[in-house]
Amino acid sequence: MNKGIVFMGLLLCGLGVSAEAQTTTGRAAVNCELDYTRLEELPDALPYLREDEQLSVIERKSSLDGFLAKWIKDHYFYPEEAERNGITGDAVATLLVKEDGVVCVAKVSATDPIFDAAARRMFEGFPRLMPAIKGEKPWIFTYKTAPIVFRPQTYIIHTKGGGTTTTTIQKGRGLKKK
Repeated sequence: MNKGIVFMGLLLCGLGVSAEAQTTTGRAAVNCELDYTRLEELPDALPYLREDEQLSVIERKSSLDGFLAKWIKDHYFYPEEAERNGITGDAVATLLVKEDGVVCVAKVSATDPIFDAAARRMFEGFPRLMPAIKGEKPWIFTYKTAPIVFRPQTYIIHTKGGGTTTTTIQKGRGLKKK
């Protein structure tokens, strides 16, 4: 079977990332350089969606993971340039949640620059989150996505409660050509 598989989910990581990046809101660029010393300490509370404030810590994490997986699914697209050139590949995005809750793409590791740009575009407009907390102060936090596989037609497999469901994403779905 020559179809790509995208495993959705989040891998929490405390990796230091130093990169200039655009905000996912598509507005002015935000400095996504990290203070590596701050990453040595884990926060007391992880970032979460604003509407999940009344949920438990575990429910917040699960909700954010599900939201991110749905966001990637809904905003996935296979770049036309890649299709014209017969290129396939993958990308892993490191998302930075700043102290004010703004989410920016701090780094993308991709097999081709086309997929680097596509992965960055996928996160444009990502909503502001409630930031991580250390003590009683907002804290910078990074998330690393699972590999996003770029193929002309990609199957996304979600595993929940031991069961597996498969969703097909057709070419051209998601972000429109800019």
